[in-house]
Amino acid sequence: MNPFTQHLDVCIIGGGINGAGLALDATLRGLRVGLFEQFDFGFGASTATSKLAHGGLRYLESRQFNLVKESLNERNFLLNKAPHLVKPLQFYVPLYKHSKWKPWELKIGLKLYDWMQTQRSLPAHHMVQKHQLATDVPWLNKSDLVACGSYFDAQMADHRLIMELLLMAHNEGAEIHNYTKASNIQETSSGLGIDLHREDKYIGSVNANSVILATGAWNNQWSDGSLVKPTKGIHIVLPDMDLSVALLLMAPKDDRVFFMMPWEGKTLVGTTDQQDDLQYSLPRVSQEDVQYLLDAVNAYHTKRTWALNDVSGVFCGYRPLIQTNEKSPSKQSREESYVWLNHHMLSVSGGKYTTYRSMAERAINLIQNKVFFDRVLTKSNTSMLGFMGAFDMPDWPSETQLTQLSDRYRLSRESLVHLIETYGMLYKDVLNTISYHPESSIRFDIELPIILAELKYAVSKEWVRELDDFLLRRTYYGVMHYDQPDFLRSVATQFKQMTASPLSEEQLLKPLHDRLGING
Repeated sequence: MNPFTQHLDVCIIGGGINGAGLALDATLRGLRVGLFEQFDFGFGASTATSKLAHGGLRYLESRQFNLVKESLNERNFLLNKAPHLVKPLQFYVPLYKHSKWKPWELKIGLKLYDWMQTQRSLPAHHMVQKHQLATDVPWLNKSDLVACGSYFDAQMADHRLIMELLLMAHNEGAEIHNYTKASNIQETSSGLGIDLHREDKYIGSVNANSVILATGAWNNQWSDGSLVKPTKGIHIVLPDMDLSVALLLMAPKDDRVFFMMPWEGKTLVGTTDQQDDLQYSLPRVSQEDVQYLLDAVNAYHTKRTWALNDVSGVFCGYRPLIQTNEKSPSKQSREESYVWLNHHMLSVSGGKYTTYRSMAERAINLIQNKVFFDRVLTKSNTSMLGFMGAFDMPDWPSETQLTQLSDRYRLSRESLVHLIETYGMLYKDVLNTISYHPESSIRFDIELPIILAELKYAVSKEWVRELDDFLLRRTYYGVMHYDQPDFLRSVATQFKQMTASPLSEEQLLKPLHDRLGING
């Protein structure tokens, strides 16, 4: 029996940030929407980002001015509408005698960065004195330092942004499915027919008036031509370096820009731009990849030498950059592309994570004008829409309320604050899980504030089917605590019991190790 009987207006294939943004925009316009992701939501590059909502200062160098301007304004939108997930982050840009950017170029770039914002949400740039830099980052190499600029961007929880967009679309009526592969798109008497598979088994088909392909690095499979030229981006997690600001630096090996930033009590370093084995479904991180970033860090860190055994976690993904003739991966355009593959099938490629909302608006405008031109639809209003978990400082429970909640749900203050900081207003949904399952207030590990209710909530409300869905794409726990095997095994044991999985804990954790392990 075909479980997908409803005729759709728009079938979205791909459940990364672009697919999630498309689903919300289309649904809010009054269209019947179905989204199908062959793996899990955010499985590709969308949860393997540098965790930055940013304009992209380095793209000014290649004169991608329109991209930077739009990214800055979309960053400000996220700061305003999702303050629980997107927070200001100050950057220092130290320049040395060997730096490819000169001080005057940096000053012009930072002025442009400020000027391009329609409504500034963050402090303006300024130049940092050497003594201030030495105070703020005492271990940073000051030899041959010639200047240092300061500017603001934002740090984001990429996985939670995707999840909230999907939940919002679902609440508006969109059908949302992960682990459902779409294939064999054919024209039918009622539009386009799409076959659907789970675990390599045909489970039915769906008919739709239009199809939007937002499959990222996998977009080429739908076209005879080449739509994207993906590059692999590597990140490593190192212990806390006591950074109060992020650093934008240049790798001495090839002058590529890389970041060092505070992240979840640790230090996040990235990224690379490589075109290699193209294993999109299981991106591999080699010792050579990691060593490249370690060498870059060691070129600037004067207090110690960082080595492979200091790396507590790694992750990588393939950016779906649009096809161009540019041979250097780091110089690839971050522009977006919309290509009609047939009369009612649109491919969406490229762009930046930060511009997902405006990309979705443009794509649905194209669909509306070409496919639904004879229907009166609601105009896109996503620029005015707040996220469902939006939570700012005035929303914090008072001390009395925190005590009452801690007592009511038998939670430590530490775990309660952790839930609020992680889920925003959705922390109430996690607490509601405890109401029905009081035993879920327990911790997985006495040293960590993470509780069982988070897993129960993710399984029941956020489409979690595999253990790594929870550890990598609903939370960061797999990366943050990859060096804590007892914690991971405890989560695996609880997941096995909760889902009645026939797999052992080792088998449940294998996809995590395959994804985060260093090869070679």
